[in-house]
Amino acid sequence: MRVYAVKKILQSTPLCYNKPYNKKSGNNRVFPSGHNIRRHPKENAMRANNLTLLTDLYELTMMQGYFKNPTNQTVVFDMFYRNNPCDGGFAMCAGLEQMIEYIENLRFSEEDITYLRSLGIFEDDFLEYLSNFRFTGDIYAIPEGTVIFPREPMVKVIAPIMEAQLVETAILNIMNHQSLIATKAARVCHAAKGDPIMEFGLRRAQGPDAGIFGARAAVIGGCAGTSNVLTGQMFNVPVLGTHAHSWIMSFPDEYTAFKTYARLYPNSCTLLVDTYDVLKSGVPNAIRVFEEMREEGIQLKNYGIRIDSGDLAYLSKKAYKMLAAAGFDDATISASSDLDEYLIESLKAQDAKINSWGVGTKLITADNNPAFGGVYKLAAVKDADSDAFQPKIKLSENTEKVTNPGNKTVYRIYSKKTGKIKADLICLADEKFDPEETMVIFDPVDTWKKTKVLGGTYELRELLVPVIKDGKSVYKSPSVMELRDYCKQEQNTLWDESRRFVNPQKVYVDLSQSLYDMKKALLEEMSEKAKIQLDVKPKLLRVGMVTALVLAIHNFPEGMVTFLAALKDVNIAIPIAIAIAIHNIPEGISISVPVFYATGNRKKAFWFSFLSGLAEPVGAVIGYLVLAPFLDDNVFGIIFGMIAGIMVFISLDELLPAAEEYGKHHHAIYGLVVGMAVMALSLLMLG
Repeated sequence: MRVYAVKKILQSTPLCYNKPYNKKSGNNRVFPSGHNIRRHPKENAMRANNLTLLTDLYELTMMQGYFKNPTNQTVVFDMFYRNNPCDGGFAMCAGLEQMIEYIENLRFSEEDITYLRSLGIFEDDFLEYLSNFRFTGDIYAIPEGTVIFPREPMVKVIAPIMEAQLVETAILNIMNHQSLIATKAARVCHAAKGDPIMEFGLRRAQGPDAGIFGARAAVIGGCAGTSNVLTGQMFNVPVLGTHAHSWIMSFPDEYTAFKTYARLYPNSCTLLVDTYDVLKSGVPNAIRVFEEMREEGIQLKNYGIRIDSGDLAYLSKKAYKMLAAAGFDDATISASSDLDEYLIESLKAQDAKINSWGVGTKLITADNNPAFGGVYKLAAVKDADSDAFQPKIKLSENTEKVTNPGNKTVYRIYSKKTGKIKADLICLADEKFDPEETMVIFDPVDTWKKTKVLGGTYELRELLVPVIKDGKSVYKSPSVMELRDYCKQEQNTLWDESRRFVNPQKVYVDLSQSLYDMKKALLEEMSEKAKIQLDVKPKLLRVGMVTALVLAIHNFPEGMVTFLAALKDVNIAIPIAIAIAIHNIPEGISISVPVFYATGNRKKAFWFSFLSGLAEPVGAVIGYLVLAPFLDDNVFGIIFGMIAGIMVFISLDELLPAAEEYGKHHHAIYGLVVGMAVMALSLLMLG
């Protein structure tokens, strides 16, 4: 994994106005720590934009929720992606430098606070907290230019929950975009088989930042340079270009345009030959200019032609024959015109005589896969009074969306013999492995697919490295050109089968036995809980509704007898009313509790309980209107018996079985006995 000195690879490329900074250190050191790398003075940091509010609103509303209900939790969040872009066999990590700069400059300005206050949803104490906000956590990340695979953490954030929540959106935005473009660039460069690729996409990028940082990522992915001058200035990468059709059209004729351009840039003379007719006009006029330059003693270097339209395979072959016949067989033949990796691969297969490529729209927009798909998921939680993280897992009907729990790291397993990647291993952060010992790895989904890696035949490399500690950067990003060289080395650790564009061979990302066991245990636990919830809720709702109905029936004669008793003898009615009022409290609870836990709706629980109690005044009115003429001791006895019988039925048929099912048997019986005792004592006291 050595990083070599930057080489001059631009000899066959079109006009280069700026050369990359070439550090003459000559060191061959191991990536990816990034430490002790001297930055070029002109290599600017991320543009001085305030990105603090580059977040989704719900991150801030959740923060306020955590602020108002403090848990003092420290959490682990993982950023990872689920599927390789463009149906490929790998992806490239990029954007880390900008992510670090975002974290370091995370501050809420007065203007930010004023704006948030104007939204009317944030309270003053929370806004005061934001005004003094600083990120204090730790971040680990896979270095830029590293080959990465699905499901393994690219970034790991360990921080207080409010801080970890806030940075989610910006981290995803920065890392997703640049990783996507770097991956696309790596694919395009692979298709070119060593020919230089020029990034020409600025005018069709989705805005200035996409153009600036997309070009940066494209160079990391392998491009020789970019047409984007601002990117060249900010990151000290080569800026490249020729001229447009308008240059040709502004002159009386094509020959004069070519000659004028050649006199201006004799050492980087690439002429656009398709303004009128490539073979009848463009190439002949270019040859004429090259001949005149040769006759004048001008050394021809970095010269050639560019074709921007037509059948590129046919035209390049014909153009090459014409150039070779004139003694210019070393001239660069550059091509552009909506190129991507598939078209370049096809042109290579057709033996097109093209040795330099300008790729624009389809590179800078990653047009066949416009989103990287990285996600940010909670993996572990540690309470303030705990020393250990508790793993968390997200379930899904889609197996791929089930997350890996716990505080983790990633190891890459290399073959000692070939230097190629055998597999990646996601494991718990505190796990250690001895490469001298035999390791058995297995697919986390198809667990029967096992591979034994013999001790002494492999090397291990931990991919996640610390980049932020206690809110401070501990990582110095290499230059973009160093990252490009590192990226090339990284891709060379892949088997050719994993780099092909159609049906690439999968590189396995396995779980350690400890992590797999943890995940399996959590899945079983959560599955059991989900099953219980599925079974419980309908039953609980039925208990609540039946209880409400039966108690309504019970309360109807209860209200009736209380009212009629009051008409006959107030001294009898008062203790009855008090007793009924007392026992209506547990009655209401017995209705509202199961309804609430079955539905999660407080209003529904209240109204069921309220309506069952409403049966009492209804019973009083009907009793007065219907039964008053027939009221005597026998009628009273019958009504009291009905009331008692209904209540006993409810208790024994519904409430007691429910109490036993959702609680413990003995607790249910103890509750029944205590309740009977309370009723008996209340009768004695009121009697």
